[in-house]
Amino acid sequence: DFVYTMKQGTALATAIGSECGLLVDIWHWYTGGGTLAELAAMPVELFVDVHLNDAPDKPKDEQIDSQRLLPGTGIIDTKGFLSTLKRIGYRGPLSVEVFNAELKKLPLADAAKQAKQATDQVLSALAVSGALIQLTVRRATDNATVATVAQIVDVLTGRVGVRRADAPVENGVDTA
Repeated sequence: DFVYTMKQGTALATAIGSECGLLVDIWHWYTGGGTLAELAAMPVELFVDVHLNDAPDKPKDEQIDSQRLLPGTGIIDTKGFLSTLKRIGYRGPLSVEVFNAELKKLPLADAAKQAKQATDQVLSALAVSGALIQLTVRRATDNATVATVAQIVDVLTGRVGVRRADAPVENGVDTA
């Protein structure tokens, strides 16, 4: 069976053991029909990263993965999602992951700045603290592009609070 729900993902991660965790993506949570109550019931200690983005104003079953929006600019209840994460004690990294044709047309630094501004706006409205914001604007799936993005991540990474001690080094950039 394929894993379709957070509950299934939790069961799989738990069965694998301590070396496995959950990457929680707000777009997949939304399009998969996730609820704030289900999110609140998840074992936060399994969360290793949270991907932030948003969805255009159309029904869930018409959403397309490659048409994501910047956090807080679409129809997903980003405020409720992040408030729930804060309430259950999540203090891990938040990564912006936006697949968007218009953002891809921009110079890389401009796209990353827009992602940071949108994320800052969402987080400041919630007074979120205790999380590291890592901006990763993926323009393609090849490693060369991701490595280029990683070079500017350390310039645009904003510390909101204290990160988890086990936060990873990603693409050669220490997220500390």
